Amino acid sequence: MQEKPFLAFKYFNINKKFQGFALITLIILSIIATVSNVKASTSFSLASNNVTKANNLLNSEESRSVVLEVSNATTSVSKGQKASYTINIDRTNFNSAVELGLTQLSETPTPGISFAYSKSSTTEDSVTLNIFTNEQTPLGTYSFVATGKASDLTINDSNRFTLVVGQDQQDFSLALSPNPLTVSAGSTANFTVNSTNKPIDSISLSVSGLPLNTTSSFSDKIKLSTVLSIVTSSNTPAGSYTVTVTGVSGNVTRRVSATLVVQNIPTTVALQVSQPTVSIGQGQSANYLVSINRSNFTGPVELGLAAISNASIPGLNFGFSQNPTTANSTSLVISTTSATPTGTYTFAVTGKASGITIANSNTITLAVTSPSQDFSLSLSPTSSTIKPGATVILTLNRNNLGGSNGNISLTISGLPTGATSSFQTGNIFPLPIQIATDANTPLGTYNITVTGTRGGFTRTASANLIVQETAVVRSVRLQISQQTLTVTQGQIANYSVGINRVNVISPVTLGLTMLNNNSIPGLGVTYSQNPTTANNVGLNLATSSSTPVGTYNFVLTGRTAGVTIPDSNTFTLVVKAATVQQPDFSLSLSPSILTIKSGETASFTIIRTDSNGFSSNISVNVTGIPSNSINGLPTSFSFPVSLPIITSTDTPVGTYTITVSGVGGGLTRTASATLRVDPSPVPKSVSLQANQTLATIVQGQSTNYPISINRTNFSEPVELGLKTLSGTTIPGLTFGYSQNPTTGNSVNLNIATTNTIPVGTYSFVITGKASGVAIADSNVINLVVNSNIQPDFTLSLAPNSLTIRPGETANYTLNRSNVGGFSDNVALSFSGLPSGASSNVTSISGASLSLPLLTSNNTPIGTYAVTITGISGNLIRTTSATLIVEPVKPMISSANYVKPLLTINGSNFANDARVFVNGKDVTSFIRTLSASLIDVKGNKKKLGLKTGSNQIKLISNGIEANAVLMSTFANEALVFLGEEIININPDDYYSKRTPKTFDSVDEDVNSQTPAQEEMLGVRED
Repeated sequence: MQEKPFLAFKYFNINKKFQGFALITLIILSIIATVSNVKASTSFSLASNNVTKANNLLNSEESRSVVLEVSNATTSVSKGQKASYTINIDRTNFNSAVELGLTQLSETPTPGISFAYSKSSTTEDSVTLNIFTNEQTPLGTYSFVATGKASDLTINDSNRFTLVVGQDQQDFSLALSPNPLTVSAGSTANFTVNSTNKPIDSISLSVSGLPLNTTSSFSDKIKLSTVLSIVTSSNTPAGSYTVTVTGVSGNVTRRVSATLVVQNIPTTVALQVSQPTVSIGQGQSANYLVSINRSNFTGPVELGLAAISNASIPGLNFGFSQNPTTANSTSLVISTTSATPTGTYTFAVTGKASGITIANSNTITLAVTSPSQDFSLSLSPTSSTIKPGATVILTLNRNNLGGSNGNISLTISGLPTGATSSFQTGNIFPLPIQIATDANTPLGTYNITVTGTRGGFTRTASANLIVQETAVVRSVRLQISQQTLTVTQGQIANYSVGINRVNVISPVTLGLTMLNNNSIPGLGVTYSQNPTTANNVGLNLATSSSTPVGTYNFVLTGRTAGVTIPDSNTFTLVVKAATVQQPDFSLSLSPSILTIKSGETASFTIIRTDSNGFSSNISVNVTGIPSNSINGLPTSFSFPVSLPIITSTDTPVGTYTITVSGVGGGLTRTASATLRVDPSPVPKSVSLQANQTLATIVQGQSTNYPISINRTNFSEPVELGLKTLSGTTIPGLTFGYSQNPTTGNSVNLNIATTNTIPVGTYSFVITGKASGVAIADSNVINLVVNSNIQPDFTLSLAPNSLTIRPGETANYTLNRSNVGGFSDNVALSFSGLPSGASSNVTSISGASLSLPLLTSNNTPIGTYAVTITGISGNLIRTTSATLIVEPVKPMISSANYVKPLLTINGSNFANDARVFVNGKDVTSFIRTLSASLIDVKGNKKKLGLKTGSNQIKLISNGIEANAVLMSTFANEALVFLGEEIININPDDYYSKRTPKTFDSVDEDVNSQTPAQEEMLGVRED
């Protein structure tokens, strides 16, 4: 084998003080190994041992140090959360434990802040620092340094790092109840999930930890609560399970857990129908109560009805009041039609439920009969009160629905102990039923039920019987208001009957008893209502011409269930003989009083009324008319007849009695009326004139209109009013006159408004009223009401904040809101713009417009409060928004590592650029920084490089660049020693064989000589 040059491990920098010694030692060892023809592996081991010894010697003289570095400079949390930092402990020739602490860079400690290290005393190279906050921690930014202590070694504080405590609007908490919850296998467990600080419908919910053979669902979400239903099956294993609900909203995740205990308890459901047999007529419906007896099962049960014959029944339908149902009972309604055949049908109620078998219910029977046999029953009174040993009478009424009047079989139930019932047979309705109690009948309220059966129909009627120690007083008294009435034969006497009731509401049947006679010929008796539930009725005793003249005495009788009614007081009817009337007539004048003016005609009407068969002709004479007037009665006429009294302008003013005399059949009858003659009227008139027809005001103001009252021969008061032409009331408007009513010739109309009157134009007329004269409405006046809000405008920018980069355009929307009718154009100006920014918008006339703000490539980075000022006349209004100009995003085009430099090429790098290798912040190792190039100096460990693929990230101006992957270091390297080539893992070699003191990067590589670089090196090829 050809001898190759000896290569040292060039990745180790050795303290210059010992480089010569180490070189000589290694050369001597190599020569010895070659001359002795020792195996390469043995030589390598020997060389390695000697290198280790050399290194130990070097270490004894090398300086020791520990440097603390914090990887993440700033972390933001919400109150109550924790912030985690990675503390790197960079050791040089020091392997002992380091005790860590934390110092806050402020004069006073911050309330609610505490900290803890994953290891407070450690020999490791990195630990995790957790800083905790609580609800009492004030919002703000806090700075810290990590501190360290070690035996016989001074450790400087770490770089400064920051904690920002803010209020997370996305934060919320969850609660799960009940806890624990026990269910049997095959049933449903319902947890309630409650949220605080955030509506639950904006949280994405999921559940974990469920037992096998279960399903889960969340109910319709409401504002702060929802129900988590976990449906188990009969195969769900028994046991205790931790059920966890996870809620996610934005970047906030919260979890809450509760215990679900599943037990293997037998689950059963049994169906029971309470009424086994029901009879109805064709076209009627039957009701059954279905009980659902549950054991360890709360799920829904779906019910059905099965006919035992399995045959279809025409016209028969059924339904349940709730189906499926989670209740313990429901109603079954079976309905028939006229087409349903009569007969008896047998059914069973069936049920289905998830995970359980339900047997059919007991058999139920439906008897369908012809409706002609149907009937209904009722009892009255519906409530009766007696004391033990007393008796009460109930009245049973029947209504035959089908027209048949067949006998009904009756039974009575519900009687108290010691009580008996009796009634007549024969089905004569209304049927009195007597219920008698004895002295030992227990006190209480009893429901007395009468059951009637006929033709397959069973019907009941009920009433309450109250047995108490002192029975409620029940009485009825009859009272006649007129003690004596006198009528002539053929007339009717009308009496008023008062029925005074005490605790009795049942009908009273009235009767009449004659005290002197068994009967009175020609006398008829009628009542306005009988039987009656009223307190007053009318009694009419009608006589005829055959009713004997005389005096008759009566008493009124009455009867009602359970109460004895005494007779009324005695009252009297006197019947007198009818007198024979002679033929006669009478005259009348209408109207009885008439007023006219001189020259006008008074028109009366003469009316004739005949009686008792009078039919003779009558001659009429008129007297009492005023002078210079004419009687205009025609010579031939029939009654009624018009009597005109025609006056002239010379007719004297005065009051006259006009008398009409009628003669005929030997009789003279007269009639009179009053005629008043007033002076001829003087022409009178009143007109209204609004002297101002238009006024303009603003809301809340008032105005006056001068009104002229033009009078002719009229000096009486005039009452003025105001009428809107629209005919509607105007809210917020009132009016009044300076004098009203007025005898003057002019007044002022004041119209006042409030701030709530609608803006608009209103039209009115003045109205007037006065005695003896008609007044027309005035001319139209108008009132214009304008808004009391001064014309104005406001401006607003949307959105409130925009973020762009230099050279981009920020597109805002400028909105204008007008008040008080403002509509003018508004000129715009800008302030607060960064340099190089401008806008081409100079004014706004509409409700909104697009407002672009253009920046240049030289616009400075920063946050700007941009103010828009709008000017129109004397009005100046402003609005503001934030414009954030952020740097151009940095870009990494390539990254390469050639020891000791990590070179990053790209664009848009700024002076504050931070470099991360596999998540580790290596910014402190930057040696060269330009807009397109960054050099980071350090060895593999310092830079956090690892075998294989490495992620390179960069943050510049607060903006994270793209990440690139860089491959470094093969899994194995070739180590040459003489003629031998040995494959080793350099990671393994560095970590196990070479002291860490050789990994210093503080030396400038350019100062090393080629020989030094080759010393103790590993060939990269």
